[in-house]
Amino acid sequence: MAKKDFFDVFFEEKKIPPKTFEVKDKHGNTHFIDNEFVISLIKSASQEEKKQIEQVLRKIDFHNGDVNHFLEHLAKGYIATHF
Repeated sequence: MAKKDFFDVFFEEKKIPPKTFEVKDKHGNTHFIDNEFVISLIKSASQEEKKQIEQVLRKIDFHNGDVNHFLEHLAKGYIATHF
């Protein structure tokens, strides 16, 4: 059995409700991105990016913040760099 990493455990325990983010790119096109897709991007990120994301998620969790706000922020960054 493969060892679960921080993100596997975090997202399993938090049971974040599904949400779709509506994000416009620099050309004015609208993209719809599910938070599940953003989570998959996190899990495939570089080790350095994962380290930074983990720190932010721990802070959000400690302050009982809304993880979906952060996931939306990441979705906007993804659209900005890929479209």
